[in-house]
Amino acid sequence: MFERPDSRNRWDSPLFELWPSRDGIEKSSAAIVDAIMYLTKKVDSKTRDVKVLQPTLATQNARITEATPLYEMDRATQEVINMIVEAQSQAMGGPLSGVSLGPGLATIDISWPFGLPELLRLRRTFIKLTGQSSLSGPPPPSDADSAKRMFADYLNRELGNG
Repeated sequence: MFERPDSRNRWDSPLFELWPSRDGIEKSSAAIVDAIMYLTKKVDSKTRDVKVLQPTLATQNARITEATPLYEMDRATQEVINMIVEAQSQAMGGPLSGVSLGPGLATIDISWPFGLPELLRLRRTFIKLTGQSSLSGPPPPSDADSAKRMFADYLNRELGNG
């Protein structure tokens, strides 16, 4: 089906109508050819009339930081969970005196073994609480040691040992 071009439609604009049977087309054909050439010419950086666009906030790429605070929190809490699971597997179901997270960090006191689902639930809850409190208070810790320290305090409090 053929749709007749209409100059009011933006996809038909600018609309140049050529009527070969009418007189005077030769007079305006040079202007039409110039306009078509201008609109369809290939633009490159060597053309003089091209304006170089300066980057704006909308066109700049976002800076990629090493890690976001949420990523650091996620990674640090996963490391703590892995340490607890490893300590529990080495104890072979026996009592644990505590899980050390490293020098300068708190020890997690666990009196009986916890399953991985329970630890993961506590981890998810901690991350949600930290994210919610960062909206109204200080931002979440951006380094792994602070995140581990906060998570250890949270676990000791939730497990009834803190």
